[in-house]
Amino acid sequence: MPIEMIVIVAIAVLVLVVIAAFFVGGFGSSTQMTLEQAFQNACNNLRTVKNCDKNEIPNIQVKAQFPGEAEPRFHTLAELCMQKGVPNSFTFAAECAKACGCP
Repeated sequence: MPIEMIVIVAIAVLVLVVIAAFFVGGFGSSTQMTLEQAFQNACNNLRTVKNCDKNEIPNIQVKAQFPGEAEPRFHTLAELCMQKGVPNSFTFAAECAKACGCP
């Protein structure tokens, strides 16, 4: 096989890999996510790691970059609950845990 053909095939394979990575999302920031994704990640942490301990809600953090933010930062589960519409009241921790699927 001539060397020119090998170079052309290699370039074609590279182009296909780049196109596939673009469509799969390989070029996006791994920390860019929606509010719902960040909330679900934090809730999974509350349920699995913290055993639904509502006192841990302010300590659970998810690194994310939401639209409009210049760079990724840590968002607490309490902050995410407020953004999801859980009212900030006396029962906030219990309501936030309930929104995460905790009893």
